Amino acid sequence: NTGSIIAQEKQGNAGGIVGGGVIEAGSYNVLVEDCSNSGNIVGKKCGGVVCLFDKLGGSVTLKNCQNSGKIEAKNDLAGGIIGQVTKSIGSLEIYGCVNSGDVSTTNKYVAGIIGMLVAIPAYTVLRVIAKEFFSNFKVVQKLTDRM
Repeated sequence: NTGSIIAQEKQGNAGGIVGGGVIEAGSYNVLVEDCSNSGNIVGKKCGGVVCLFDKLGGSVTLKNCQNSGKIEAKNDLAGGIIGQVTKSIGSLEIYGCVNSGDVSTTNKYVAGIIGMLVAIPAYTVLRVIAKEFFSNFKVVQKLTDRM
């Protein structure tokens, strides 16, 4: 995406590639790969690549995604790559994703990669971080060999 995306509604979610992924029933795995956003994103909740993943039940994987656009949340939850991941996500894995755009909110929960992360097993998050940044250590290789 290279164009600006503006969610006009008071409760609008805006993402450079995916506005929201919410499934009420079943279990689904999601892969978002090789996507980029350079457009400005404005909404209540915003993400440079993905605004919101909620109630998917399966795994969410982002690979080689990037954002260089300005992300501006008018209430809360702004992330350079993902605005919010919450409720019943089996696992979250992020590899090779980069944010170089400005990220801001008028309230709370703002970060360069993920604005808000709720209900993801801490062990899964730690394994992804360890694999991405400390993969040269044998103990990390052993803990992350099936990822």
